[in-house]
Amino acid sequence: MLNFSAAQYTVAESAGKATITVIRSGLVSVPVTVNFATANGTATAGSDYTAASGTLSFAANELQKTFDVPITDDSAVESSETVSLTLSNPTGTAVLGSPSSATLTIQDNDSTTPPPSNSNSNLRISQIYTRGGEAGATYQNDFVEVFNAGSTAVDINGWAMVVITFEGTTQQAIGARFNSSFSVPPGMHLLFRFNGNGTAGQPVPGEFPIITDISLGSTSGQIMLLSPSQNLPTGCPTSFGLNGAVADFVGYGTSACFEGAPAPVPPANQSLTRIGGGCTDTDNNANDFALQAPNPRISTSALTPCGSTAPHDTGAEFLGRAIHCCRKRREGHDYRHSLRHCLCSCNREFRHGERHRDCRKRLYGGLRNAELCRQRTPENFRCADH
Repeated sequence: MLNFSAAQYTVAESAGKATITVIRSGLVSVPVTVNFATANGTATAGSDYTAASGTLSFAANELQKTFDVPITDDSAVESSETVSLTLSNPTGTAVLGSPSSATLTIQDNDSTTPPPSNSNSNLRISQIYTRGGEAGATYQNDFVEVFNAGSTAVDINGWAMVVITFEGTTQQAIGARFNSSFSVPPGMHLLFRFNGNGTAGQPVPGEFPIITDISLGSTSGQIMLLSPSQNLPTGCPTSFGLNGAVADFVGYGTSACFEGAPAPVPPANQSLTRIGGGCTDTDNNANDFALQAPNPRISTSALTPCGSTAPHDTGAEFLGRAIHCCRKRREGHDYRHSLRHCLCSCNREFRHGERHRDCRKRLYGGLRNAELCRQRTPENFRCADH
């Protein structure tokens, strides 16, 4: 089966080209080919981009190929424009999978307004998935999600990501600094794919080139973001943010470096997800991240700026967030109280400001979804309302 790695791709007008990935799955032991082509969406070939077409040839057991779409950097002030991408005419034993068509969005870099500023930006790591491709994995690749939790757009030109992984006694490290402009408005997510450790799970909808040199440590690792003015620190950083040693830092598992305390090790079907919709940052990885079902988001996903009126969590999400909070408050907590009491008090800590009645209603929905009353939790919380 042959298909695009994502249904949506995004490229900055100044990038020079967009690299598109086609992946192969299923029966891969024989050579196959597939044709690709571009077509005008709202962008025009010859002035906004250069038309591209051709044939991708997969050797036996080859799982991915790429092709480039040249992008024209003009001086016109215009809105983002799109290019249609299609796959056709698979040969050999191959068939087209989904998606066999995709959209490339070219983000304009010309404006009559001042460019995005990094002076008060709040770019941070919002999600980490470390078990890509492993048995029971939800996704085939590891990934790191980055989120703009600030109030102004951020140009990622000059920003860097550094990953240090640990598997047994083996340590690997890789870093990359962005060298082209890409505006990240408040509430936007960016997704970066890494190698996986197997073939289990579904493809990750990544828009940036796959980092094939390294996978994230399944059970231990460090990931840091560096602003354009920051360099790789020596030893463990102790100050965080634009005025610190690193803009953001996450250590998990048995990592020796972290913010406050290390985040837990995620299983194959969960990711480390920053709580509060990505807006909570207390400089403590253990408190700021919870284990949740992986939900990779890209730049074309819905914006979720901090401080906006966001939809309520589902009952299960709300319940999981409360249990995480309660476990972090283990010392001094009176377990004679009901889970509802703990959930409501934790909810106030997260500044959601729910009324007591709404808290109860959502708790019961969560209890039904999680069947907590039947299973009971390790802390033996009572499910009865009192």
